[in-house]
Amino acid sequence: MGVGTIGLFSTLGAVFFAANSFGMNFMDSLFIAAALSISSTAIIVKILEDAGKIKKESSILVLGILIVEDVIAVILISTLQSIALVGTVSIEGIIVVVIVAVGLIVGTFTIGIRVIPPLIDKVAATEHKEILLLSILGVCFGYSLLANIVGLSVAIGAFLAGVLVAESKSSEVSKILSSPIKDMFVAIFFVSVGALMDISQLEDYIFIALALI
Repeated sequence: MGVGTIGLFSTLGAVFFAANSFGMNFMDSLFIAAALSISSTAIIVKILEDAGKIKKESSILVLGILIVEDVIAVILISTLQSIALVGTVSIEGIIVVVIVAVGLIVGTFTIGIRVIPPLIDKVAATEHKEILLLSILGVCFGYSLLANIVGLSVAIGAFLAGVLVAESKSSEVSKILSSPIKDMFVAIFFVSVGALMDISQLEDYIFIALALI
C-alpha cells in the first residue's frame, strides 16, 4: 500500500510541477496531474497476461499497487469534483469514500471469502458448466455494481470478485470457462476508450499528445 501511495503522489507532484512550468494555472495543472498519475488496471493486466507474467510475484505486487491507485483515484476524483463545483474541498466526502472503500475490502475478506467460494464450489459440483459460468459472471457483475453504487471504481469490484472466485477449489475451471468472455470484454474496453476520443480536437493537440506519449 505504501509503495502504491508513494508512486502515485510522486507522479502527481512531478506532472503538476511540469504542467505548472508550462504556464498552466493551478486547477488545470492539478486536473492534468490527476489524469496522468493513474495507471489503467485493465491495460496493465492485459499486458502481463500476454507476456505470460501474470502469476509472477512481481506481477502480484503490481496488481496490489494498481488496486491502491484505484482507491486513491476515487478519492482524487471526489476531491476534484468538489473543488470544481463549490470551489472547496469536502473533507466529509473524502472521509465517506475512504470508509466505504475500507468497509467493502474488509467485508470481502471477512464475510465474502466465507460465502462466495463455497457457493462457487457447490455450483461446480453439479457439473453444469453453463450455470457455473453464469455464477462467475454474476459474482463479477454483482461486485462491480456494488462498488459502483457505493461510489468506488468498478475495477475494484471486479478485482475483489476475482479474488473470491480464485479462492474456490474450482478456480482453474472457472478461469478456463471465463477466458473467452474476458477476451471479449477486453476488446470492448479498448473500443470504448477509443470511442471517447474527440477527433475534432486532435489537430489542436496533436503535438502535445505526441510529446506526452
